[in-house]
Amino acid sequence: MINFSDVLERVKKIKGLEHDYQLADILGISQENFSQKKRRRTLLPLLLPIAIEEKVDLNWLLKGSDPNCQNEKGASGRDFKKIKEERREYSAGAAATISFLVEKNKELESRIASLEQKIKDLGNG
Repeated sequence: MINFSDVLERVKKIKGLEHDYQLADILGISQENFSQKKRRRTLLPLLLPIAIEEKVDLNWLLKGSDPNCQNEKGASGRDFKKIKEERREYSAGAAATISFLVEKNKELESRIASLEQKIKDLGNG
């Protein structure tokens, strides 16, 4: 018999996620809808495409039994811990880039306001 909680944990693992809401977002459904489907055990049709996309062995996904999936690696040989760390680093880099761009945008808005004031002053002079 398939343990759906274990299947969900394995899907989160291959995607480098920790929380259900993150998986709901990837699946494109609301957290409430995700919770309902989880309770009803009707998430599997939404999870299988992820497994196929990630080239994960379906025996491992559904039953957790695949000799190729040892040491935190899936059937594709991908190291899930490494993937998760790379995603964290990418997220940190993206956050730093966004902060930099927001600051530069503020500087540009200030320059524009200053130039607009100078133009207005020249028109009145």
